[in-house]
Amino acid sequence: MKLSTGTQNFWNQLKNYILSSGLTIVVAFWYFGQKVGIVITFFLFLCFLWLLSDTKSKVLMALPDEFQYESANLNDFPLLNFTWLQQQSSELEALGFVQLIDYKLVGGNPGFARCFSHPENYCYAEVFEVFQATGESFARQTVILSNLAEGWQLSTINREASIKDGISYGFWRNPKSLRTHHPEISLAELLEKHLAFRQRMIMDLGITVLTDVSWENYVQLQQEGCVYRKRSLRGKIMLLAMIEVTQFELNPKSEWLGDYAKFVTQK
Repeated sequence: MKLSTGTQNFWNQLKNYILSSGLTIVVAFWYFGQKVGIVITFFLFLCFLWLLSDTKSKVLMALPDEFQYESANLNDFPLLNFTWLQQQSSELEALGFVQLIDYKLVGGNPGFARCFSHPENYCYAEVFEVFQATGESFARQTVILSNLAEGWQLSTINREASIKDGISYGFWRNPKSLRTHHPEISLAELLEKHLAFRQRMIMDLGITVLTDVSWENYVQLQQEGCVYRKRSLRGKIMLLAMIEVTQFELNPKSEWLGDYAKFVTQK
């Protein structure tokens, strides 16, 4: 069974707590009788709820409240795969994308991102690589993003879905934010698939593409994403969310279509 380190730690911690609590309860009933056993069971149950709440609070604290970024210089990222970055950038520019900015996030895992926009197809593209504290590459991908009316978004990604996506799926996936993964295809094919699915959304949902593809608008979209993630996690039941995370990690989904089918039926 392949799970991420964080998910394994969560279930191991929960398992150890349940085993130790179960043993304590058995001893309490055996030696001190029913009344004391019930009191201790109730107390340990409250501790169990506190454990889940504390874990959730720590995750919430680790999430940024704002999309904070700084302009990035390639010379500051010696671990970056420059050959891959240049190849992806050249392909995007050949497809009509225009580079907007190189940037890095303030706080969190170190990483480099290059953002593009397409002035004719009204979509963004972002090439980024994120590194772990050890310097190992954590994620490397190019994503094409379209922002549509009524809060809909579409992301098309040129890598496989993996256990790295489990937390975002279980904790804060947006029912109006659709995501599809297409590994090992060219960026021309990626754009083609993106535009085809976007057109399908336009027809099925009766919505339009939003045409502002400025960097300022991109920052606003990312800021809205930060707010949504924290709000979504606050409303989650931690245990149920971790079950979803685990199910995803055991069987990563190459498509996240949210409430798309439900809205199509309503239309």
